[in-house]
Amino acid sequence: MNPDIHANFKRRSEYMHDIQYINNIPLFNWLEINLSELCNRTCVFCPRVSEDIYPNQNIHMPINLLDNLADQLNRINYKGTINLSGYSEPMLYKYILMGIEKLKSFRVELVTNGDKVTSKLINDLFSAGLNHLLISMYDGPSQVDYFNKLIKESNIDPSKVTLRSRWLTEKDDYGLLLTNRAGAIKTNKVADISKPCNYTAYSMMLDWNGDILLCTNDWSKKVRFGNINNQNIYDIWKSSYLNKVRTKLINGDRNMSPCNVCTADGTLLGGDYVDVWNKL
Repeated sequence: MNPDIHANFKRRSEYMHDIQYINNIPLFNWLEINLSELCNRTCVFCPRVSEDIYPNQNIHMPINLLDNLADQLNRINYKGTINLSGYSEPMLYKYILMGIEKLKSFRVELVTNGDKVTSKLINDLFSAGLNHLLISMYDGPSQVDYFNKLIKESNIDPSKVTLRSRWLTEKDDYGLLLTNRAGAIKTNKVADISKPCNYTAYSMMLDWNGDILLCTNDWSKKVRFGNINNQNIYDIWKSSYLNKVRTKLINGDRNMSPCNVCTADGTLLGGDYVDVWNKL
């Protein structure tokens, strides 16, 4: 496994030791948000490599939706992590600093390709309430020195910024845990429909319009569990529909679309949550 990936899973697993419960139900620990439909890159391993599959659209999450989200999470005293990444480049979200400020009562991470990053922006992000910044470097090892220089100029604690090597070749899966994005792109890997998947045991995926999607791999957005504009996120989490899908996946039944064509491992995190759900 790429050392970057190993370090990332180790870091995330440290946040998941203490499972939060509401009425004996384990609460999600990881909430990923897709803030817009924009990205300034077209990587070969991403569905955005084809405009026909995933076109750029100048669509942004309404800022009042983040107010609504923060209110709902505060009501359940959410202790997990909010990850700003999704299917877009979060630095292109037109309310990025305001959005982070609205979520600052939670642990907030942001994943970026670094193209818009400056030392001032790093400072502004953390001043707004960001807890951790992850920069994926696609152009080569020379970017390490470049971003380290920006971090030093920003006077931000270097431990709060993670640099990730993504310039590797196809032979090394580009430095990623490469998947076919639930069938949205083609890879040489074959889906195993009998392999368990833990994503729905511990995480949620929020789209720009308020939809709660299946997971971070469902780029085609084939499964929607509800929408936080007219439902409470906790009610969606414990809904019969999500629970039905969750039960199937954690018990090794991927015989549903798009899971039946998905090559994601899905078992690298969340084992403790699976144990709790199975007992329930």
